[in-house]
Amino acid sequence: MGRCMTLATGRNLVRRHAVGLVVLALLTGIARSADGQPPDPAGSGPDVRLFTGGRVIVGDGRIIDDAAFLVRGDRIVQVGNAGEVAAPPEATVVDLTGRTVMPALVNTHAHLGWERYSSWGSENFTRENLVDHLHRHAYYGVGTIISTGSDLEEISLEVRQAQRVGEVGGARYLVSPGLGIPGGGPNPRFTNDAGWWGLHGVSSPAEAREAVRAEAARGIRILKIWVDARDERRGARVKLHPDIYAAILDEAQVRDIRVIAHATTLEDHKRLIAAGARRFIHMPYDVAVDDEYLELVAARNVFIVPTIGMVTRSEPYRRPVYEDPFFQEQVPEEVVAMLREAAAGDSAAAPRTAADEARSRLIRNNFLRLRDHVIMGTDAGAVGDFFGYADHLELELFVRLGMTPAEAIVTATTRAARAFGLTDTGSIEAGRSADLLVLDANPLDDITHTREIAAVYLRGVEVDRAALRARWTELAATAAGPARATQGPSAADPEPVVFRWVGTTAHAWGAWVTPGASVEDWIEQAIPLCAGEDVCEINVFEGAEHATHEIPVPEANRDSLRWVLRYRRDETPRVVVEEVRREPGAEPRTWTFDR
Repeated sequence: MGRCMTLATGRNLVRRHAVGLVVLALLTGIARSADGQPPDPAGSGPDVRLFTGGRVIVGDGRIIDDAAFLVRGDRIVQVGNAGEVAAPPEATVVDLTGRTVMPALVNTHAHLGWERYSSWGSENFTRENLVDHLHRHAYYGVGTIISTGSDLEEISLEVRQAQRVGEVGGARYLVSPGLGIPGGGPNPRFTNDAGWWGLHGVSSPAEAREAVRAEAARGIRILKIWVDARDERRGARVKLHPDIYAAILDEAQVRDIRVIAHATTLEDHKRLIAAGARRFIHMPYDVAVDDEYLELVAARNVFIVPTIGMVTRSEPYRRPVYEDPFFQEQVPEEVVAMLREAAAGDSAAAPRTAADEARSRLIRNNFLRLRDHVIMGTDAGAVGDFFGYADHLELELFVRLGMTPAEAIVTATTRAARAFGLTDTGSIEAGRSADLLVLDANPLDDITHTREIAAVYLRGVEVDRAALRARWTELAATAAGPARATQGPSAADPEPVVFRWVGTTAHAWGAWVTPGASVEDWIEQAIPLCAGEDVCEINVFEGAEHATHEIPVPEANRDSLRWVLRYRRDETPRVVVEEVRREPGAEPRTWTFDR
């Protein structure tokens, strides 16, 4: 029958180590992780595994209580009842007795790259941070993520291609550039950022068609548009005109591009549907949906991302993220403390009013009337929600507002995939990618059981969740602890590196980059960090020597800081900034940055 293995029971204990400040390295250093990537076959054939004995939630409402399915390489090749699916002699048997398997989740709306857990902004949109977010989603069982309208295409398209050839793992990354009125588009949190690179601004139907053609030539298959009254208060002072979005929708259909429209009012939804729109970010929040609208939604087979997590943030039943162990397990304690401190600084919540209650009823009623057209998306990365974790919260909120657990699962699997023509994922069926979420409990009984994760498989490869969790929590360890080994170059054949560091009297910041990058460009980006500072040094170090460098500190700072740069080629290269003098009774602070 072949080899046999059993998935480990329960969760691994999570270890956390403290540092004195927020952690940069835990969010920049993950780029070389290998979860979700096929290993080098070294000439051998694809792995064959028979998963048997568990309950399978197919993703379209069907359930197989005592199931078996065969996976060859990255592909599901057969699904059926246990005993009906034969394993070839070379197959490994995976015993799922007592467990439930469902498709990995499909998130149709998030904003990757800007969030760094310890900060938020355009400066965080790096290749390393973007790849880290793909791993964050993978850790939580999200197999596909669509990032909509805020990605820097120069970086995002390179990462997309690297993932296609197996160089980058994590959740399947789908890029969705944005088109809108010049000066409009994303929420002001993006557009007010000094580093915002802008959207594809279009002011006429002709410009709109040309922009769609240009994106099609770059291999883009999903586009986002914004139709929002807030654009009347900024930029060109107008909302995207129906003639323009009609041209976008028409040209996109010709180019086989799916368009998703940001719109929050009933009237804009109706006009967009009439123009050919079939996918929406946000449901109508302004008034109750009417029969005319519901008939349009049904006739055009419309899909709607209601972003319930965003619009229920002030509801009394919402649990602060920093109090949830499911979130805490994958960040260091410093991030939790930072979130708790920020919440403590907020003003006390105002008493609930009749208007608040009326809005809650409106959202719930509109949601339930649209329930057969809802697809899951979180808006994570834009409004304070966190990657992967927010997906499970969204499902929980769907059920709280009236869906059954089975209905909620469909929104995040088959229906979400179908909305964007993703025929390769979203269900456990023959021919689909082996994107699987293995659970220790049945989410049909309680939707929060999607959190009871025993294993995640993406493209047939098990995600090493323990390694990711350890990396995210342990990279925060101080220099006093041993550096963790990596799979990087050996000490005998070191890879040259460039470390770029900015130090000021008020800030600490570091980043690893590859050799050959422009020092001048980096310094130009770094200089604003020195604004208003009495003392600011920008130092660039090149080379791969084994050494410790004492960095000269201006006399004004000499009594308070010692800056130490350490290269350890046989372990993790690490930079440590140590506070050697401090206020009486204060704990010494240490900032640690790992590659």
